[in-house]
Amino acid sequence: MNLALIGAGNWGKNYIKTINTLENIKLKYLVTSNPKNISLLKNSNCKIINNWQELINKDDIDGIIIAVPSNIQAKIAIKLIN
Repeated sequence: MNLALIGAGNWGKNYIKTINTLENIKLKYLVTSNPKNISLLKNSNCKIINNWQELINKDDIDGIIIAVPSNIQAKIAIKLIN
């Protein structure tokens, strides 16, 4: 399963740590403004992108984890499912 993660703050780092331990789950995209966050990833094939809207037309991911402040989660989720 290929996933994308939006956000690499405290919660995002927890998700990354968990994903790194799962055998059949790969993080395909990490949306973050800090390119140094690539060092958190076990999967060197993960791509860092700056804008979560780039995920809208991706057909190589099975799911998206939204790990951003709660006041913008719904806005992002609604855009992604439409």
